[in-house]
Amino acid sequence: MWQRHTADGRHWLAMSVTILAGAAVTLVLDGYYRSELLLQAERQLARSAKAASQQLTRNMERRIAAIEDLRAFMLADTGLPGFEAFDHFAANLREHYPSIDSLVYVDEDLVIRHIHPPEKHKDALGLDLKRRPSAPVIQRAIRERRLIVDSPHPIIGGQTAFLARAPLFRDEHFLGLAQGIFIIPEILAADLNEVSKQYDIQLTDSNGKLFGVRRKS
Repeated sequence: MWQRHTADGRHWLAMSVTILAGAAVTLVLDGYYRSELLLQAERQLARSAKAASQQLTRNMERRIAAIEDLRAFMLADTGLPGFEAFDHFAANLREHYPSIDSLVYVDEDLVIRHIHPPEKHKDALGLDLKRRPSAPVIQRAIRERRLIVDSPHPIIGGQTAFLARAPLFRDEHFLGLAQGIFIIPEILAADLNEVSKQYDIQLTDSNGKLFGVRRKS
């Protein structure tokens, strides 16, 4: 079951990266190249774009696996852990994966009950996700009993983020959701810092919608 959930999570991750970046992370060159250097520059650009896309994918796989770890922790005992135990485990996860913005417990009525760290997204506590635009994605995760990653969208507070949502089931009983929130600019800063600083980096979907930019330094 663990392997199946992990595989499912990575399947949806791959789809999410495609949604996030379209075909790949797009790098934009500024400046003028003389004609004899143009081909060399284009090849280097293609190599850098491929490396950036691969790095983003690898790191996102690790983050999604962390949300699966949170789900496994919450289902380890006969009852769900209390908020103090949730905070302790979530703090350890974020220590290993600092670009995870926050970790969330959503109850069986799809109401947000707890967020770690507590100072983040306070306005989202008590939010009924059945009334949010993401409700169809959540219902799909519950129906299919697998982790699903949203495409990027504005969250409470105005930041652009995507969420990994893992439904909690014990036998046939739905107990809620374990969620991870990932802020797009933080992901770009954490994952693409090794890409050459001569490039601007744009994160877009297949329709060209822009979700994040890292400017060259």
